[in-house]
Amino acid sequence: MRIACSVFISLSLLPIIIAEASSPFTGSYVSLECPDGDIELVVRDDRSCTIEKKWWDPTEERHMRTLKQEGTWQAEGDFLTLRFSGAQMRYRRKKDNKLSSGTVSAVIPGLEFVDSTGDHAFDQVALLDKPQVDAFLLSIIPGAKKP
Repeated sequence: MRIACSVFISLSLLPIIIAEASSPFTGSYVSLECPDGDIELVVRDDRSCTIEKKWWDPTEERHMRTLKQEGTWQAEGDFLTLRFSGAQMRYRRKKDNKLSSGTVSAVIPGLEFVDSTGDHAFDQVALLDKPQVDAFLLSIIPGAKKP
């Protein structure tokens, strides 16, 4: 009887474990409109995340400084909350970000900035799904290849 109860309880928790592991928020996101550099966010299945900002120097034509923070995340409905040491940021899932260049256009899902508390080292900009942004950029540059 104990074994049957354990198996039943374990099987009844399986959908919860699968749902947590396959969150629609997991993946990589990038900024396209960061005023002074680039931001990349990685959201992992294990509830950890990394955000990295690289400041661009137009004179040197390269990134000159980097800030990287590790944290955790929590999702509730269409909202994603990121927690880092001394800061918290909240984003809303947005599915209809439109990009276009010439005759090529795409609708790329991403995250729309909502609000933040604490350290504001990271600009309050939208972040888009990195693999889809990469594919879009490769499609508009003739002969371009993914590194």
